[in-house]
Amino acid sequence: MVGLVQESPIRTVLLVSGIHLTLWTFLPALMWTAMPLDVVEAYLWGREWQWGYHKHPPLAAWLQEAFLALDAGPWTAYLLGQLCVIVTFWTVWSLARPMVGGPGAALAVLALTLNYYFTFPTTEFNPNVLQMPLWALATLHFHRALTTTRWRYFLLLALWMALLIYTKYSAVILALACGMVVLLMPLGRAALKNLRLYVAAALALLLAGPHFYWIIASDYLPFAYALTQKTAPDLATRLYFPANFFAAQLACHLVLFAIAAFLWAGNRKGIPSCPEIPVGRPSDFDRRYVLIMAAAPLGISMLLCFAMGIEFLTMWGMPMFNLSGLALIVLAGGPFRIWNGARLATLYLVFLVSLPVLIAAGQAVTPALTDRANRTMWPGTYHGWLVSNQWRRETGTPLAVVAGDIWAAGLVGLYSPDRPAVLLEGDFRRSPWIDRSDLEETGFAIVWRARGSSQPPSWVTERFPNRTDLGLYDLPGFSLPLVGTGPDPYATLGLSIVPPQPRQSASGGASAGMASITAQ
Repeated sequence: MVGLVQESPIRTVLLVSGIHLTLWTFLPALMWTAMPLDVVEAYLWGREWQWGYHKHPPLAAWLQEAFLALDAGPWTAYLLGQLCVIVTFWTVWSLARPMVGGPGAALAVLALTLNYYFTFPTTEFNPNVLQMPLWALATLHFHRALTTTRWRYFLLLALWMALLIYTKYSAVILALACGMVVLLMPLGRAALKNLRLYVAAALALLLAGPHFYWIIASDYLPFAYALTQKTAPDLATRLYFPANFFAAQLACHLVLFAIAAFLWAGNRKGIPSCPEIPVGRPSDFDRRYVLIMAAAPLGISMLLCFAMGIEFLTMWGMPMFNLSGLALIVLAGGPFRIWNGARLATLYLVFLVSLPVLIAAGQAVTPALTDRANRTMWPGTYHGWLVSNQWRRETGTPLAVVAGDIWAAGLVGLYSPDRPAVLLEGDFRRSPWIDRSDLEETGFAIVWRARGSSQPPSWVTERFPNRTDLGLYDLPGFSLPLVGTGPDPYATLGLSIVPPQPRQSASGGASAGMASITAQ
């Protein structure tokens, strides 16, 4: 392993990338029976091809729907997540190789595989995961733009920043980090005199223009969602939120920091017989650029967290640490003497292979060992079939619309052969793709998870008083060899319908009919 890094660093990166892509894509696809929650949510959005949704910008949902259109099945979301990881690896390699040489760049990529964010969380493709390669590409081409001042790098920077806006609004954190580079470094300040920087900024805003228009037209719907996050009632909590976010980011780096400490201790021993991996010394600009772009996003996030008084979730840090490994290498400087290299390489390869195996298997057996329903082992296909089948029995028509929460209705939207549109808890503002006037003609199903009660949730009774209740349906449990049978029934679904009605000829009759379907 050490010899491979020394003699053929690009083959090392190819090997690690191939192992990572294969295991983290196909193990979940083969062993899990339902997609994670964020994936289900993005599928119900993506099929509608909106310019934005009530939580996020549209790009992640668009990509999922585009991959699903390949007729390969929902599992392609796992592939999408790992493609994001691989693009990030190769972008970091491209940035690091001119700075620290091929072996050093390979170590920077290997270090990322030890970061928690590049492991299990990437199986749940969402805007956080999609930000990772876009953030890395913007970081690479911002560096190229500053050091070469070529048009193509400024234009590529504009493209990646626009796509980041279409992915998640935390793109502003990267923009602020780039602003710090511009203000704090001589080469950055020189860019302020370059027209190309302003053209790039204007182009990024222009490309994001359709989404900005949607934000205004939707009455700033995503920002209303952001304000529903936990807020600080006092100064102590306002201080706790950024401290907790910082501690969570450290925890995600524990394995990486442990290996880095091991290598540092080995270098301190100075044993001449240890194999040595050559690492180039970056220029002063490169060194400062890497350290700023590695650390500034975390610092900016903590300041924003304090200023806004809103709790920042741990996973919001996912795209911010693409340069963690490279930053450690730049700080260490000089060649690495790999003390106890055989054991270290063996442990690394075991970690690389065993972690996805253990997590995929653990998710599969957890419901059989506990009484908790695990989302990734939910009987997704049966769930979608059950609702569609009951609807067809009652109406004789395909299911066009299903109302419910993200999970119960989203699974129907994804796994039903009819692929109905989803009316999120009967809320037309969160589901603007649903035309009220069409609902009378198509009708719709209403589905919810029954949690110890046969009564539907309040949003069902309040918004759909004229529904027809079909009752409760048990989803099947399952059994695994050597483990036994899981909870049976696995879950219970409540199901109601509002059958399709003949369209009224008079506009007044149609309005009256619609009023009888939904009580808003």
